[in-house]
Amino acid sequence: MALSTYTLTETDKAYCIKHAQGMADGFSTYSFKNDAKQSLDVYYIGKVGEFAVFKYLKNLEKQNKLKIVHVPFRETYERLNFNDDFIIEHNGVKQQIEVRTKGRNVDPKPEYECCSDCIKPHFLYMFVSFNRQTDTATVLGVANWDNFSKYAVVTKKGTNNDNFTNKVNEFNIKIEHLTPLNQYFNG
Repeated sequence: MALSTYTLTETDKAYCIKHAQGMADGFSTYSFKNDAKQSLDVYYIGKVGEFAVFKYLKNLEKQNKLKIVHVPFRETYERLNFNDDFIIEHNGVKQQIEVRTKGRNVDPKPEYECCSDCIKPHFLYMFVSFNRQTDTATVLGVANWDNFSKYAVVTKKGTNNDNFTNKVNEFNIKIEHLTPLNQYFNG
């Protein structure tokens, strides 16, 4: 399994916190696990994942394997922008990339799950695991509609878990079922 791992510096963490705080102070979004407003920590984990994906994509851009057209880091987060994801041009095709990051206290393993609260068939999803203990973000792989159609397990809205009830459908896919980064971007 070819992964891309990045250990955040203090400067990187401050950058991610700055953008997470902007989101927390800006538009309101709500957790799909409960009706509460997203916490600063949730935004931070998301920005860490986007930062790690940016580092990965920037490296590919330097190798002329793709072109980054848009990044999801902005000066202000006053309004929600549903198109504020990565947009890349790869093999002559523009693709919108949604980054999904899971905070953990351990390094990722192939049998661990990644999740998304929605799947848009024309998006590419890149999954990141953030180890809070080591400040390490690992870009795990990608999933498109084919991956989700074949391997995703759906947790339905209203399902009771140990500590919450899902407010929307959740799509879970194991790391081992993601397309490896080198296969997707070099293929």
